[in-house]
Amino acid sequence: MKQFLLALFLFTTGLTAWGQGPRLAITRVEPIGVEDATARLTEELLQTEFSRYPQFQLIERGRLNELLMEQELQMAGITNAESAARVGGILNVQKVVFGSIGRYDSQYVKFVLSLRIVDVERGSVEAAESVQVRTQEDLIGAVTEIVRRLAGRIELVGSIAAIDGDAVYVSLGTAAGMEPDQVLSVVQIDAVTDAAGRIVMREERPVANLVVESASLEGSRCRVRELAGELSLGMSV
Repeated sequence: MKQFLLALFLFTTGLTAWGQGPRLAITRVEPIGVEDATARLTEELLQTEFSRYPQFQLIERGRLNELLMEQELQMAGITNAESAARVGGILNVQKVVFGSIGRYDSQYVKFVLSLRIVDVERGSVEAAESVQVRTQEDLIGAVTEIVRRLAGRIELVGSIAAIDGDAVYVSLGTAAGMEPDQVLSVVQIDAVTDAAGRIVMREERPVANLVVESASLEGSRCRVRELAGELSLGMSV
């Protein structure tokens, strides 16, 4: 059977667009041959560093733990894209960050920090990065660098806020880098599941192309350039 998921992707020309972005949860950094305290410190550093980027709606650690406890789940169970997407759905976030920090005993490198970002809607890894950490004191700098790389690869997300005749209003404005003539493409993602409800694959098909006509700080007015399906409120941008 098929479950229908909708996504609207941002295509830009010129500079990368920033602004209102996805709800993001930083979950588990698995220690591999290192003390658990080092992994927990890494999680806190990641939380702090991602909070510097206003395009992310970051879930606070305390709230994250509360939600997982309510569902009787543990972050230790997040080991792959499938489990990360399942937890992300429960947390009502669009992106989940998880990974590991492992010992790398060489003369010049002490740790390797590896992170993956899972797109919850697609159930797949959107971006992955690794950095080498020369000493314990270099951990803060390594976290800053890996978050910088990942932030540039995360897809911007908004939503269709209103439809008025030929005008389509989206919740991305100049703060998100919107300007006239930028193109937003709408696709429908069909999640194909087996008899047990597990997603076995996803198929995408185009729904529409929108063109930005004007933009305010927090939103944009668009017109439909091409239409292959029905648009509705709340579709992801």
